Amino acid sequence: MPWLRGLVDALPGAIYRCRADAVRTVEFVSAGCREVFGVGPDALVGLEQGGLARRMYPEDAILAGRIVQEALAAREPFEISYRVRRADGSVAWLMDRGRGVFAADGTVAAVEGMISDVTRLRHAEAQLAERERVSGAIFERTSLLVGLLDREGRVLRANRAALVAARARLEDVLGRLFWETPWWSHDPAQQARVRDAVRRAAAGESVHFEGEHRRSTGDSVYVDFTLSPVRDERGQVVALIPEGHDITERRLAEKALRESEEKLARAFAACPDAITITDLATGLLIDVNTGFERLFEWPRAEAVGRSTLELRLWANEADRGRLIGELQRAGHVRELVAVGRTRAGRLVRCVIAGEVVEIAGASAIILVIRDVTEQVRAEQALRESEERLRLLIEHAPDAIVVLDVTAGTFVEANREAQKFFGVERARLIGRPLADFNPERQPDGRLSCEVARAQLMAAIAGGRPAFEWTHRLPDGRERVCEVRLMRLPSPDAVLVRGSLTDLSERKRADQAFRALLEGTAGVAGQAFFENTVARLARELGVRVAFVAEIDTSRHGLWLRCLARWADGPAGACERDVTGTALEEVVQCPVFCAESGLAARYPGDPFLGELRADSLLAMPVLDRGGSLLGVVAVADDKPMPDSDAARLLVAVSAARAAVEIQHRRADEAIHRLNADLERRVAERTAQLAAANAELESFSYSVSHDLRSPLRAIDGFSRALEEDFGAMLGPEGGEFLARIRAASQRMGLLIDDLLRLSRATRVEMRPEAVDLSALAGTVVAELRQREPDRAVEFTVEPGLMAVVDRALAAILLQNLLDNAWKYTRRVRPAQIRFARAPQAPAAGEGPVFQVSDNGAGFDMRYVGKLFAPFQRLHGPKDFEGTGIGLATVRRIVARHGGRVWIEGAVGQGTTVYFTFGTTPV
Repeated sequence: MPWLRGLVDALPGAIYRCRADAVRTVEFVSAGCREVFGVGPDALVGLEQGGLARRMYPEDAILAGRIVQEALAAREPFEISYRVRRADGSVAWLMDRGRGVFAADGTVAAVEGMISDVTRLRHAEAQLAERERVSGAIFERTSLLVGLLDREGRVLRANRAALVAARARLEDVLGRLFWETPWWSHDPAQQARVRDAVRRAAAGESVHFEGEHRRSTGDSVYVDFTLSPVRDERGQVVALIPEGHDITERRLAEKALRESEEKLARAFAACPDAITITDLATGLLIDVNTGFERLFEWPRAEAVGRSTLELRLWANEADRGRLIGELQRAGHVRELVAVGRTRAGRLVRCVIAGEVVEIAGASAIILVIRDVTEQVRAEQALRESEERLRLLIEHAPDAIVVLDVTAGTFVEANREAQKFFGVERARLIGRPLADFNPERQPDGRLSCEVARAQLMAAIAGGRPAFEWTHRLPDGRERVCEVRLMRLPSPDAVLVRGSLTDLSERKRADQAFRALLEGTAGVAGQAFFENTVARLARELGVRVAFVAEIDTSRHGLWLRCLARWADGPAGACERDVTGTALEEVVQCPVFCAESGLAARYPGDPFLGELRADSLLAMPVLDRGGSLLGVVAVADDKPMPDSDAARLLVAVSAARAAVEIQHRRADEAIHRLNADLERRVAERTAQLAAANAELESFSYSVSHDLRSPLRAIDGFSRALEEDFGAMLGPEGGEFLARIRAASQRMGLLIDDLLRLSRATRVEMRPEAVDLSALAGTVVAELRQREPDRAVEFTVEPGLMAVVDRALAAILLQNLLDNAWKYTRRVRPAQIRFARAPQAPAAGEGPVFQVSDNGAGFDMRYVGKLFAPFQRLHGPKDFEGTGIGLATVRRIVARHGGRVWIEGAVGQGTTVYFTFGTTPV
């Protein structure tokens, strides 16, 4: 049928049929073979199908033959792809879909099918596969955190970077809601934020934010997060792409930068030096720190925006020129010394360092200005101090040398050292120490060994001090005290030695010992006489005397307590006003080595002594008041030596003590006489007072008791005889009269007891206080046998006291405790040694305690005063005299008494009997 053939030829691809012969001859092929093979049907019909295999790639032909054979054997259709080379040499990919046509007996009758050109499809698939491979590699290998979500936010896909960030596997997150995955599940706030982002992205919005992802380990990762919608061809959102970029390093870098900037800002502000930033183009200050404000006294607000010229900061324009020139030449400046001017006009010396820098694209000058004014002053002061030290050493009273220990030679010596060694400095420097040392020291040790040991001690950091004997060039030996100290030196071992000549001191020591030996163990007049004799002998002078100032006379009178003038001389008195001795008493020491007679012509006292030289010192008490004078004199010159001054000074000090003792003894004699007179007077007054007190006591006892007895007796008679006529009210008044008279009697009795406690003569003895307390307790129990009271008396309590007064004291205290426990059940009273430690020098502390009514401690000061009571008569009877009596008894024994208590919690009375031992 022609239409069928036309339809087949119009179909794309080649439709074919092959016979079932051995070579499968091509029986039919449609016109589409031109598209597929590049040749017409005529070139293919009649050929065996295997002939087509020659156009196929060999490896594809083998595979295709096997697939067709297996399909025919299985009576199934086949589909194979293979490559062929066309007639024009091009390569095409073909898709062969066919089936076997079987006869009734099941054998293959023919093979028919359709061959299509799939070259473009294969190329597209290859390109797609390549793109998928590349995109997959990018997806997996990108550092971005990328995934794929459905519209509800469930995870469909996640790349490796995202999984590593979450520290999770893909199967752990697939299908889970994005905000519940490990990326966000550790932070509820971020979960809510992501949930909202999914909702907005599903609605078509692209969401972007920066978030902090906290891992399960607690560390944080900062992410730049974007959630973008994926739309289909109709514009509907079908998926969501989450994309995250790890910005942790950037955040940390930004944080570090901020902290660095803050540190720089703090360092800029806190730097003690002045710092300025100046715009290079305009010369205006961009910024200054607090060091600038402090140094130049310009506030930052007033300095910024102005030039240094406008602020007049340069005291010398040449300094500014040198700074600008150096910056232009080298771009920086180091250690530029200049003089600046503060706002107040004060000049400051500065050291400037700086350089030209770029700030925000513009050139600027940063200067650091250090105030060295005080440093310069200190250096100048140091130079002056060193010069003063040099002069001090040069003119020091001791000989000072510097020794190079390595070379063993002198390298420096002051003026006194030249005198000490008897050689000039030029001849001393460079000479060895051994030239001035004897072979042995006085103790027999070798000088070289001793010197080496002392020098090594100084080198080790010690400061040895020792006596040393030097041999002078003329052969004489000189004893001195040597003090060594190592000096700092970078290139030598130097030791400084200070030498003090002990010759004069030793002579003074000998004289001093002789003086002490001559005056030791003597006092009074014997001391004065021995002192003048020793002074004259030790100092080799004709005259020595000790004189006392006589303040009872007008003028300046000296009374010689002892005098030596070529031998013992008698005492004398002189008015020394206007003489040399008047000058003596006005200065710490007076010494005229010679020429005294010419200086004070006509001085009668000096003329009498025939004195032309004089050494004298005033005798002073501790307050500095003048007591007298100690002096030595001679008719020949007398050198002003340390030994002489020491002996006179020691004699003056000892004379001051003896003069004061003598005056004190005289004062004591006068006081004793006056004291005896006053004691006699007071004894007479006390006897009269005691007699008067006895008389008063008798009057109180006799004269006051009689009216009270009369009042009480007549009141009782009135009550007995006329009680019925008085009625209830009159009877009550009468009872009150009788009670008042009886109370008055008790008060009189207590006053008499208090008086006796004060007046009775004390006879201290060792008393068993526990036994006395037991007697009082027995009397109290006998008085009220029906009361149940627990008494505790600690045994063996002893004290040295007056027995009678101690009994009165315990009677009062225990009676009070008995009275104030009347309303307590059970009542408890205790007498014992108190737990408190006694005060220094005090005897044991005793206590009487009870659990009775107690009292308010605010009123404790009233308890020991007579007639002062804290309880009314209706509550507890008494007159208020008992504790006053206790205090007087304790006071007479030199002790003390105090009381503690609380309302409703009882009372404790503490007392001591002074320091008398048992």
